[in-house]
Amino acid sequence: MTFQKNKQFGVGLIEVLITTVVIALGLLAVASMQGTFISSSGDSKTRAEALIIAERQMENLRNMMQSGDFTTLPTPTSPVVGVNTSFTVGQAVSPLTSPNRKQITVTVNWGGGGDDKEIILTSELVFSDPKASVSLSELGDSGSGGVGQAPSPNQNASESVEQQIDIFDSNSNLLSGVSLVTGETNLYTNGDGNMYRDDGNNITGTLVVYCTGLSDFGSEVDLITPLNYDATTGALNTSNLIKLKAKRLNLDGIAGNESIELYTVNYIGTTADGSCTLQHRYFGGVIIPIKGTVHTLFDLDDIKIDFNKEDMFCVFNPQPNGVVINEAPYACYVGGNCVSGPDGTDTDFTTCPSTAVADAKVGFGGFRGNVGLLNVDDAGGGKESICFGEEIAGTNTIFSTARKYKTLNSGVEQGINQSFTCQDFFIVGRQANVSSLAAECAAETGSLNLPPKEVVRSLTNVSNTVATTNTSYCLSLTPRSYTLTGTISNVTGTIITVTANGISCTLSGNDYTCQGASSGTSLQVNASTATQTGSCIISGLLTSPATGSCNIALTTPPTYNISGVITGLNGGATVTVTDSIINTPITCTSDTISYSCSISTNETSIRIYAVKNSQSNATCSIISLSGNAGETITLPASSCTLDFQ
Repeated sequence: MTFQKNKQFGVGLIEVLITTVVIALGLLAVASMQGTFISSSGDSKTRAEALIIAERQMENLRNMMQSGDFTTLPTPTSPVVGVNTSFTVGQAVSPLTSPNRKQITVTVNWGGGGDDKEIILTSELVFSDPKASVSLSELGDSGSGGVGQAPSPNQNASESVEQQIDIFDSNSNLLSGVSLVTGETNLYTNGDGNMYRDDGNNITGTLVVYCTGLSDFGSEVDLITPLNYDATTGALNTSNLIKLKAKRLNLDGIAGNESIELYTVNYIGTTADGSCTLQHRYFGGVIIPIKGTVHTLFDLDDIKIDFNKEDMFCVFNPQPNGVVINEAPYACYVGGNCVSGPDGTDTDFTTCPSTAVADAKVGFGGFRGNVGLLNVDDAGGGKESICFGEEIAGTNTIFSTARKYKTLNSGVEQGINQSFTCQDFFIVGRQANVSSLAAECAAETGSLNLPPKEVVRSLTNVSNTVATTNTSYCLSLTPRSYTLTGTISNVTGTIITVTANGISCTLSGNDYTCQGASSGTSLQVNASTATQTGSCIISGLLTSPATGSCNIALTTPPTYNISGVITGLNGGATVTVTDSIINTPITCTSDTISYSCSISTNETSIRIYAVKNSQSNATCSIISLSGNAGETITLPASSCTLDFQ
């Protein structure tokens, strides 16, 4: 018997139904998980932002630089408005011993808090005196002892972006893959899409872009390029100035142009080559200028602005076109933070963009830290000293070369978020102590309103918004009238001069009376006979009119025999010496290649002028003089060279 098996073709209804049910259950599961994924993603972003806020508050506490701040730690700003929600910030402080320290607990919560909506950070802090830990030499100080400046936390507000690559080999041949840009003479590309400008050393090139597409950085001038200065006087030109360039861009991928790039224009001789060098990048939506003038009684030839290149970009030229000058403008550009606004103008880089925005990594207020001078002595005992507002006010207790900028928001240190102008420095000769420095600064600075060593913007538990430019130090000080009296003793011969603040005083026997006006609170009275000099300092001149008294004991000053070289002179020269104590010209002998002088003075610095005509002169300074009474000292021939350039 033969059996035949029936064959079935296709899919049955039951199978279709089972497949449909399985797929439906899968899709429902995926849909359910998608909601969970979205919720978890949002929670993760919120938690990450809360962690940043907690870490930032802990860093604010770690950056307390004064023992008083550490004794009573400032409370955090709360609430903090974030991207997705509002955060409540709390702080608990527990004192610990052996060693004395504090346990800090920072709590950040949102949405009512709870274990899943709260970040807790705990750390222990010990106060460390900055002068024991900051390398003075890195900040332009003497490098041993004395008072140091605090570090300059940039708070991620900006970064230096200058980039160099090798474009030539050791034989000055182009490296493989590097080629000259078509139509250019000093611009090269290496195939990475970037352009590099020959640095002129036959080795490296610096990253540049074409200047087209960049905007003028307002009225901000490139104070480095010598083309902006008069070739004869060294003074800043008044027209046709070369400006800095800038542009806004979006680098964090979130809506809004939170970043700014700052450029300088490149020149071949006196002709722009069309390229601009990217110098610095800012992430807080705004550039904060700090601007002023550096003044000195001597020459600016070796003075530099002391700053951390990663924190800011500074422009300053102490000897433009090789011309010796005694004052020059400077500007430093730091980063602010527009997270709290206000809305500004897209074309004005010193305001927030039209819709205020900042990269989330930038700390409150952006930059806080130091701007100072290099190649001056910070300990007061070697070379030069700097005058600040404290010297004029008579409240100085330390020597310093730097000025610190910060905001105190209910005791919490934050970035300045405000531009400052008239932030001048005034350099005088080395002074032995703070009293002498105060008197010297009062005598030399006139009505100049010098800012203090610490410029503080004060806020009270409010958002650190970008503020308008502070111009308060551009107002001249109002001089106070004074009457000074005293007696001069140990006099040999006849008293010739008695002066205070550069003004002659009256004599009655050996008693003097000085009258005048000064913005300073300390003044030095100087007296001399034909062979003697002496001085005394009167402090506490706070009222108007002010009175004070001090007595002067005259001594025979040390005598300095000085000889030096004259260079670059093609004709005769008259060499004169002015001493700020005796204040009378002293004739020296000279020819076209050398000079010699004999000077008796108690002053610690002398400046020698060599004059050929109104268009040709040379100067040099001798500082740190420290001879004893009646001593004769022959200074090295290299102490002071008169160079006619």
